Amino acid sequence: RGPRSYIVFQIVCKKCGHVSRWYRSSEASTMLTPEKWGRLCGEQEDLRSWFAYHLEVPLRRIMPLDWDHVWSEYKGEDGDWMAPFDPSARNFAVRLEEGIGFWSGIVAVGDDVASCECVTEEYLTAVHSLNDKDGGGGGSVGGRADLEFAPKMKEYRHLVQQARLDSTGTLCQARTVNGHIFERAKFTDEHMTFILQRAVSDFGTKHWWEVGDDDVVPRLE
Repeated sequence: RGPRSYIVFQIVCKKCGHVSRWYRSSEASTMLTPEKWGRLCGEQEDLRSWFAYHLEVPLRRIMPLDWDHVWSEYKGEDGDWMAPFDPSARNFAVRLEEGIGFWSGIVAVGDDVASCECVTEEYLTAVHSLNDKDGGGGGSVGGRADLEFAPKMKEYRHLVQQARLDSTGTLCQARTVNGHIFERAKFTDEHMTFILQRAVSDFGTKHWWEVGDDDVVPRLE
């Protein structure tokens, strides 16, 4: 796969062989056509962001490392970030089995410092529903993935680690090596969260040459 370089696609119907042209666009009138022209994940997230802003629903973007995709999480009434309703998003670990490549981590980026963090662990963990016997009153704890995929999480973690160890990018869907760079630097999820939050905090207030060693390397053991 690798990065997409075309704006217009030609799609061939498997049944009749008809060739149609399909293109990406951020124009709302194009994205909302019944033919589904104009929208892949990026354009869908643009629409979702516009609606969320209008309805005053806090969102943050979720972006996998070394995989060309994006989706959103929304903030619930309790203040916690919630997994999306789209099962292919909250169960993104399952996509490691599609045969088109791996991803090497997942980060969240929002409008404020607190909403920016590494969320790889959340997407490699299945949610656990609480019942009254657990003392949870019907709530849930754990990660984002549906409980049915819990037995597969060990395998998915292994595939993600393989992607991080690949210095060529050939194992990853986007053919990039972001996860490998973090792996070589021995960055933990906490390090990645620190860097994301510091970048948001410093955005528009500092030039890159004004950042010192204490700002770059978090003091984490």
